[in-house]
Amino acid sequence: DPQLDHSDLNQVQSNHCCTGRARRTAVGFILAVIMCTTWIGMTHLFKWAYIIHLQPFNCNCTLVNESHSLIIPSTAILEMGPNTSAPKLVTEHSDDKDPDLESFKAPFLMTWFCTACNCLFFPVYLCTRFCSRRTRITARRSILEAMRRFREKGLSIIHFLTRSIFFLVLWVGTNYMLIYTIDKLDATAVMALQTSRTSFVYLLSWVILHEQFVGIRIVAVILCNTGIALLAYMDGVAKTSTLGGVVMASAASAGLSVHKVLFKKLIGRVTIGQLSIFLTLVGLLNILLLWPIGLTLYLLESEKIIWNRLPYGQLAGSAAFFITGNVLGNFDIAHNYNTYLSIGMLAAVPVSAVLDARLHNVVFEGMKLAGILLICIGFLLVLLPDNWPDYITRLVRWRCRRIPKSKPADPSQPKARRIFMRPS
Repeated sequence: DPQLDHSDLNQVQSNHCCTGRARRTAVGFILAVIMCTTWIGMTHLFKWAYIIHLQPFNCNCTLVNESHSLIIPSTAILEMGPNTSAPKLVTEHSDDKDPDLESFKAPFLMTWFCTACNCLFFPVYLCTRFCSRRTRITARRSILEAMRRFREKGLSIIHFLTRSIFFLVLWVGTNYMLIYTIDKLDATAVMALQTSRTSFVYLLSWVILHEQFVGIRIVAVILCNTGIALLAYMDGVAKTSTLGGVVMASAASAGLSVHKVLFKKLIGRVTIGQLSIFLTLVGLLNILLLWPIGLTLYLLESEKIIWNRLPYGQLAGSAAFFITGNVLGNFDIAHNYNTYLSIGMLAAVPVSAVLDARLHNVVFEGMKLAGILLICIGFLLVLLPDNWPDYITRLVRWRCRRIPKSKPADPSQPKARRIFMRPS
């Protein structure tokens, strides 16, 4: 029966669409979880690298055991309270700091090292393509194919190289400010300020890429800017270090937004192979061109590096998370999973707040809490689709259909007579 065959075909097509949608949702959920873990791991490992060399009190202490015998000589003062079995240890802070106890402060080194790890993108891409059973490709063929596609877009080798240098400077500058502010602010505050870049991306996309104007997203931009202002003064007006840290973190967020929008404008949509070649070239240019800057900062003592106590574990872990976040951040250029990745970034903020409260005894209250909440609300408003009023209209109509309507009175039935009794 042709009619039955047609219905079976429609059913198969609908099942295939549902399967594809479920697969896309599952992939998006996995990417959101990976993005959340990446942001938390990267930020807290950077913070740990800063504070790993700091001593708990940075003071000289006299350790006294239960038998009141001295263990380590020091300049501390021992006072005995009313209960002689409970000695009171009063520490005396030393004004002369031991240079070995200086904290590790090398944001440019961490930025340069993490950016240099971008060189691994193209080799990893080649390994995955070579291990694939479907298609195997050589390095020369992959590079020639990617450059051919770039030439089709009007990008010559010189243009591609100059734009790579431009994106390298923009990338290193913004990430340097981001890593620098992690030392000045809490990890959660830095992550909240980074989530505000979605509002900057919308503004730049509206102006540069001429995307559709959505009024509710302007409200989101206002909320994000209000949250940034509250975070800037969360420690008071006189706390200039907090104000400077928030300004630099906001500038880093805006810089990363410029990087993302200009990449779409100047480079356009690319494949995974083209993206891996571009990121590998950025990593190579970073190694060849920017090492004199790091050496100059080290010689001028702007960067404090303890070579015999370098936090190799924290640097390696943060670089791994940094590369993963870079892949996911640029993955939206090749595939449209921006909403899921944004949800992963937002979910990282409350999880990081719990870690800060448990590990570093950070208290979230007052202007700090209000600023983080406003930025998160603005972030959610930016994620609303362009036709969000249509969804609200459908929801209202569905709700109205679910509410049972009262039946009209039957005109054939006699009306009940109301008898009013006089009060006695």
